Amino acid sequence: MALFGPPDVAKLKAQKDIPGLIKALSYRKDRNVRLSAAKALEEIGSPEAFKQEDNFKALLDVLRMKDSQPLEFANARMAAVRAVQMVGDPRAAEPMAKAMWHVDLADARVQRTVIAAFVAIGSPAVDPLLKILRDEKLSEQQGGAAVEQAVVKSLAGIGDPRAIEPLARLLLRPGKKKGVGQTTAAAYAATGLGKIGGPQAKGILLSALKNDSSDVREAAVRALVEISDDEVVDALIELLGHTEWDSDPEAGDLGGTTRSEAARALGKSGNKRAVAPLIQALQNDPKAYVRAAAAQALGLLGDQQALPALNEALASNQKELVKAAQAALEQLQQPSAA
Repeated sequence: MALFGPPDVAKLKAQKDIPGLIKALSYRKDRNVRLSAAKALEEIGSPEAFKQEDNFKALLDVLRMKDSQPLEFANARMAAVRAVQMVGDPRAAEPMAKAMWHVDLADARVQRTVIAAFVAIGSPAVDPLLKILRDEKLSEQQGGAAVEQAVVKSLAGIGDPRAIEPLARLLLRPGKKKGVGQTTAAAYAATGLGKIGGPQAKGILLSALKNDSSDVREAAVRALVEISDDEVVDALIELLGHTEWDSDPEAGDLGGTTRSEAARALGKSGNKRAVAPLIQALQNDPKAYVRAAAAQALGLLGDQQALPALNEALASNQKELVKAAQAALEQLQQPSAA
């Protein structure tokens, strides 16, 4: 008969024994003990308790635990991540970065928790995160795409300018065939650049509007909505008139999708300089769904100049366009419309 059994998590919780519960996270013999300890820490843990030096060091030890099989201690690590998030101590950045490979980042809730913990740490987390991003074979490794996504979102949330160039490289990373980029990576990299902002990030995103990849162009358009100054609006207006991609048989219909994104972004910009170009797109673009996007944008801008073109669009045999025009006309009839 064994002298010592598993940790009595219920008793530890009742006694509010935070050190004992943290220790129970590393109990190798029974996954249920680790799960119970993780839940107990989530329920009774506090920043004050986790800030205590011995407790904090024990949490870092949990992050560093070695798995004998994939994700063996994933739940224990996530309990430690939630705890260090409350503390925001920079010493957690490095072990957290290494632990990213040993938690289930494909789970959206897990990913959000990890990102929040890095954001809580702030600038001291940037270097460990960039170290991961510099691995050229990152996305090819098992679980690498999810790790890459979490890193990029974390950097975007922190908003440190040191991330601009690595995010730009990720945004412009070529895809496997013409017209198609690394959709998810490009989108999150562009979003990060948009949130960081500033002249350098804006310049990169404006340059990306001319990229051969529709994924890159559209990611840049969506990110530029965060900025939407006159220079951005002018670039989006220019993009709205680009139909040359439509004639490229290898690119398929990707030119139209870029123009529709540009139209939507112009609507969100609130800049009335976009009204005339959007009316022109509504009337003349060769793609019905681009004309529909232009109609939606005109509804958002609320300018009465659009009324004749929107009424004309009601006669279209394209249901999507008619529906968008009807919705825009309803918006223009509201008292707040200019």
